[in-house]
Amino acid sequence: MKRMIFIFILALVAAGAAQAQRGLAIASLFGGRYKHSPHATEIVVTGSKAERINLDVYRSLSVTDRALVPPVVRAVTSDGSKAVSKEVEYRQGRLYYGYYVLSPRNGNNRFIFYLDQSLARKQPANVVTLIYMEGDVSSAYIKKLIKQ
Repeated sequence: MKRMIFIFILALVAAGAAQAQRGLAIASLFGGRYKHSPHATEIVVTGSKAERINLDVYRSLSVTDRALVPPVVRAVTSDGSKAVSKEVEYRQGRLYYGYYVLSPRNGNNRFIFYLDQSLARKQPANVVTLIYMEGDVSSAYIKKLIKQ
């Protein structure tokens, strides 16, 4: 019986995290095609662990295979086009950095962060990172969290 309760609670947490990005193009990237790829790492933080950093949802996806990057860029730029605020930088004609503040949902502020480290001037790396964050926090707080 304890096992069934644990599975039920786990399913609720996963469903809550999945709902967080509902309506966003990036939603298709999390828990989907990259989940079992050896060239991608997905991290989902919800519940008490997310609360430790004052968030309700933290999801990140890191991709190391350039062939997997175009759908990530399309989703990010699609969602970014609807952002209420954004900071974007292109290098060599490609999206290098994107920080997007989305319209609030259910009382929470929502943020998307994208970085293509292969375009970094110092110590480039073959990693593309996408992070989705949601919580009752300010943009300044999120920027400080990203810099850590």
